[in-house]
Amino acid sequence: MFGKGWPAGRDGEFAQRQGCIVTGAGRGIGRAIALRFARERGQLVIADRTEGDLESTAREITSFGFAVCAVPADVSDGSQVAGLFDAAMREFGRVDVLVNNAAIASPRLIVESTDAEWDEVMSVNLRGVFLCSRAGARLMIAGGRGGRIVNLSSINVRRAEPYYGAYIAAKGGVEALMMTLAAELTGKEAALLVSSGTMANLIGLYVLAGEGATLVSRNAHIYYWEEPAVRSVTKTQLVTFDDTPGPSAEAVVRAFGETKATLVALENSVARLCGKIVPLEVIQQISHEAHARGATVHLDGARLFNATTVLGIPPAQLLAPVDAATLCLTKGLGAPYGTILVGSAGFIESAKNVRWLLGGGLKQIGIMAAAGIVALETMVDRLAEDHRNAALLHELLSEIDGVQLPWGRPESNMLFFNLADERYDKHAVVKALAERNVLVRNSSSRSVIRAVTHKDVTQSDIHAAAKTLREVLESMSCKR
Repeated sequence: MFGKGWPAGRDGEFAQRQGCIVTGAGRGIGRAIALRFARERGQLVIADRTEGDLESTAREITSFGFAVCAVPADVSDGSQVAGLFDAAMREFGRVDVLVNNAAIASPRLIVESTDAEWDEVMSVNLRGVFLCSRAGARLMIAGGRGGRIVNLSSINVRRAEPYYGAYIAAKGGVEALMMTLAAELTGKEAALLVSSGTMANLIGLYVLAGEGATLVSRNAHIYYWEEPAVRSVTKTQLVTFDDTPGPSAEAVVRAFGETKATLVALENSVARLCGKIVPLEVIQQISHEAHARGATVHLDGARLFNATTVLGIPPAQLLAPVDAATLCLTKGLGAPYGTILVGSAGFIESAKNVRWLLGGGLKQIGIMAAAGIVALETMVDRLAEDHRNAALLHELLSEIDGVQLPWGRPESNMLFFNLADERYDKHAVVKALAERNVLVRNSSSRSVIRAVTHKDVTQSDIHAAAKTLREVLESMSCKR
């Protein structure tokens, strides 16, 4: 992909552009996070319901010569949360980072806990995360820049620890919150978090296809990259249908005439077709033909939100015709982990058993689920920026001698290009680009290179990457 990691020292440069709120900043982890962010000269607002602890953190930060805005706030109180975010907007005019660290514990056996003790832990640890995440996400979306919400969880989420029942139950609510959000976005009854897109696809095929055949488009990721895993794990056989220039109901009907299939597997967008977007009407037509023949439909939605962004429709509308779908949290949405599988309640119950069979049972899930919530709440609306950057890259590459763009303007965030006339060794080109901090990927075709834009690639990065490619090709031409 086109992009570059942060070199040493760039954390500070990043922080200086950001407005950050840290809750529970009076002590412990929250205090440490606030101090680190202050050292990077971020625009910092700290909150804690214990004013003495809050003032102590603020004094330590200012003693180092850094600015901070300290706001006493109980995150379980909606009006105080509103005041906290109002203060941040007054101070900096933006909220880019929210760290939900505020939490309490009331160590007591469950049978000895009072209603008040239970309610207080739930209010701070779960309701507080909801109130702050909702307020932060709304501001981040309205600002048009996206943002980062970090919900701190606990390794105890999936194991029993006497005396901490309320604490563990509240922290475990983070996972349920993310699953519910995913189900709401997609219009499906239920959702399940799994480790990867491949695992999600394998589960979908295992449950939906049974021992019948699966019709899959020839350029689909499931067929091109995952076919060996499908043969090893499931009982279905993949049968391809033509998808040039894109999947169609006619091609699926022809395939049904040759094979008695129980499942049709689609992909949207189609990575190997240069990120091609499959229109809603085509999804509807294929699903209608499949259902009329007693088959179900699974959609590989690794880049689903890129597709809905281009089509201008909500995910629930695009997924309405299909029986199950995957939503990758990592690719365009930028989370470090996970794919969500959505479908009917019965399908998800069966999927849970297959996830366990594949070794995908998740234990300490809170911190990974928190990243997924950030992705779903704050990263979808900014995908159009990636598409604009891909279009800009196409424009700039079209001006470089030695580069061919036979697939035309990219529909989403993926761009494929050729190196003309075999004058250049593509492996050498990719290596030279990487040495200059521009990352692209060799395609399986002999001279094709793939570039993908994402949240860490800016417009200026696109210009720099194109300039670097031009320089690399020119230097290679001179050596010939």
